[in-house]
Amino acid sequence: MAWTEARGRGHRGVYIDALGQQRRTPVQRSKRAALALANDEEAKVRRGDWFDPNAGKVTFSDYFERQWLPNRGGEQTTVDTYRSHYNATLKDPFGAMELRLILPSTVQGWVAEMARAGVKPSTIKAKVKALQTILAAKKGASAKRDGLIQINPCEGVLLPTVVDPDVLIYEPEEVAKIVKAMDPWWRTLALLGSESGARWGELMGLTVASFGLDFRTMTIRRTVVETAVVNTGNGTRFVWKDYPKGKKPRTVGIRGVASEAVKQLVAERGLGPDDRLFSMPADLDVRGRRPPKVTRPRRPRPCESGPSRKVWSS
Repeated sequence: MAWTEARGRGHRGVYIDALGQQRRTPVQRSKRAALALANDEEAKVRRGDWFDPNAGKVTFSDYFERQWLPNRGGEQTTVDTYRSHYNATLKDPFGAMELRLILPSTVQGWVAEMARAGVKPSTIKAKVKALQTILAAKKGASAKRDGLIQINPCEGVLLPTVVDPDVLIYEPEEVAKIVKAMDPWWRTLALLGSESGARWGELMGLTVASFGLDFRTMTIRRTVVETAVVNTGNGTRFVWKDYPKGKKPRTVGIRGVASEAVKQLVAERGLGPDDRLFSMPADLDVRGRRPPKVTRPRRPRPCESGPSRKVWSS
């Protein structure tokens, strides 16, 4: 139940917010007006749509770095993308700004500035999407879901028109020419990608056990993703993801030339069922060959001298 208290020559209402804390309304000239205002706020608390007007005083950078990013969750590559957008684009215009001061006009002005600077429409769209996810995503953490802002300042913002690029599809004869021009180590990878339509990470995740019916079918179950070394915990930039695009395994057919190439690759490299098909040993170069050892001349010690040695002086 709300109540009032005297404040100078006026009154202000007092009510309990959603966290059980006392809140006070602005000073009103009459006790009745103050009580009515407090009752309105209390009704919002009961309905679950009460908003703390002081919540949005946190800066965009503080929210992103201390609250949003640590609690975002999701795939590591996605989190890396948002971190990249923040560091490269969002931190400069919005970092020191309080969340409550980021308005639709603020975002629209930012979009116009990027357009004048010649930023591609597709890039602008991606950056606005990243900003909107941080401020007002409907799932996961966002400033709006956390009760820090009431509106989505990106909603209704006019974006430059994005023209969909033409999709280039190679004919079989063209694929054959491309594969023939490649180094032999990579040919099976190109053939299999062309035949199956699998993505790079899905191809990298293939093992011998991924194939069936004498290498006539291929089941994509896992994929390999690339991220920063500090995020993998294994000393490399690559980590397994236990599902492919679509979040469920899929099986595709493999025809003659690609099937025979995979079968030959497995035989030549002596791969077992659990071995990855395109795993390159660390000591091989991009052609699958061991580079020659480079012998570096030993630097003479300061005390060494001789006809072919430089005398080092202190």
